[in-house]
Parts: sequence; structure tokens; C-alpha cells
Amino acid sequence: MTPKINFKLLDLADCTLLHTWLQQEHIREFWDDGDRTIQEVINHYMPLPDNCKRFIFSIDSLAVGYIQSYIIAEDDIGIDFFIGNLNFLGKGYAAIILKKFIDAYCSNKTVIVDPAIDNQRAIHIYQKLGFCKLSEFEQNGVIYQFMSRRI
Repeated sequence: MTPKINFKLLDLADCTLLHTWLQQEHIREFWDDGDRTIQEVINHYMPLPDNCKRFIFSIDSLAVGYIQSYIIAEDDIGIDFFIGNLNFLGKGYAAIILKKFIDAYCSNKTVIVDPAIDNQRAIHIYQKLGFCKLSEFEQNGVIYQFMSRRI
């Protein structure tokens, strides 16, 4: 049976769950903005409007993770995401979630992602969805890989 995936705009009520996910080791490994308190998460993720749209995604009505999109240029949009619910890791959901999000929110755009080069799981998922490596860049001692896909 195909899972039912939904995207809901992040609101203040979601920040407690987002805070919990952001403290998990598997998230901090590649996504660590330094937000350790609930107030830091609220201050970081709730200042709206800006050029970033933030969502909690669910699978079969259970909150599973976070995804955001942001405008880079007129026809370019960046996305970042993570699965926060440990029960959904390593089960093949990431590609399904990303494809559904891209189809719903990134039509007629070039989608840009920038995983750390040692995040091979993410790179594999992006390649599976047709993303191609453009270049690499270094920031704060970490090397990232620019990848893109034209929708």
C-alpha cells in the first residue's frame, strides 16, 4: 500500500517536536544550526514571512520529518529536509517524500541541494531522483556538494 504523505506549513505548535528532532544524533550529524533550546528553535524557524517555506511532513497522519524550500533565484529553488522519526529511517521513504514535495512545490524550477560530501545516504537519494553534481564548496571546514535537477 502506498503511504499517504502530507505537508503542513510549520507553525508555533510544531516547534516542540522540531526541537526534539533537532537534538537527535542522526540529525545533528549533518544539520546542526546550534539550536539547543526550544526558544532558539522558535527564534530560528518561526520568523515569517521570509523567502523560506517550512513544513512538517507526515506519513499516514504521523509526523515524520521536516522539509524547507527557499528561493535562490527566479527559476532556482533550494530544498533541505530530514526524517526525524526514528521509526521511518532506512525504509525507503526519503526518495518518496522528496519526489512528492518536488512535484507539489517546485514545478518548473531547477531544484538545488547541497549535502555534505560525507553524507552518502543523501547523495544517493538525490542521484536516484535525477540530481547531478555541479560543484563542491567548503564552509566552516565542511565540504558540500552542489547538486541540481531541472523539473
